[in-house]
Amino acid sequence: MDLNRLTDGAALLSYYFILSLFPALLIIFSLFALLPDNFILQNESSWFMYYVPESLAGFLSNFLKSTGKGSSFAILSVSSVFALWTICNGMLAIIRQINGVYRLTETRNFFQLRILALFMSFSIGAFIFIPALLVLVEHYFLAYIPLPISNWADLILSLKSAKYLMLSLFIALFFAFIYKVAPCKKTTFKKIIPGSIISAALLLSLTGLLEYYLENYADYTKVYGGLAMVIILLLWLYLLGALLIFGAEVNKFFSKLKGDK
Repeated sequence: MDLNRLTDGAALLSYYFILSLFPALLIIFSLFALLPDNFILQNESSWFMYYVPESLAGFLSNFLKSTGKGSSFAILSVSSVFALWTICNGMLAIIRQINGVYRLTETRNFFQLRILALFMSFSIGAFIFIPALLVLVEHYFLAYIPLPISNWADLILSLKSAKYLMLSLFIALFFAFIYKVAPCKKTTFKKIIPGSIISAALLLSLTGLLEYYLENYADYTKVYGGLAMVIILLLWLYLLGALLIFGAEVNKFFSKLKGDK
């Protein structure tokens, strides 16, 4: 494994991630307003916490509350164009990094790459909606089931366990989707399972460890002041970018063990 490629690639990806994150969240926030009773809008941090440490969930939630109040259709339209442009550039950066892991020369033309980047962007956008839908389903399910059943602690515990199990599965599928469509070579899902599972497990584990460290040991506000949450967000996005590349390296390693080219 080329550690320089992994660290440099993770830094590059984190730049594209941070550039496109906030415009994309503003668009998602406006779409959530279409959901019943604006339930998700009242519980933004509950679905953010599916992905990121709790401190970052609160930071992103406050961002949406502050920007969403004054948002107009014109602002959202401009944000949509800017977000789509930056996200597509991010997808192209992911494609280049995955191709670099496999030492592949890109053979797809300009238009094919842009169409693929758009497809990846909308697919990942749909993936982001999954936690919100899980929150919505859990809320209405517990609200409308018969009272005697709703008092069963075991049932609620089972629902929460199933919810986090589904999230783990979706994260693994997210990595598998990237490893399937990004490289300019045909591959099977069987060949990308190792990297997808390992990357998903590491993302969940490192997110939990980062949250524990931030809550018990680190106080970034003493060093970075008001920029502390931005620095923590950059760190988490850097980990995400590193794991995307690391998972591709794992898939390449297991392919070589099996004698694949």
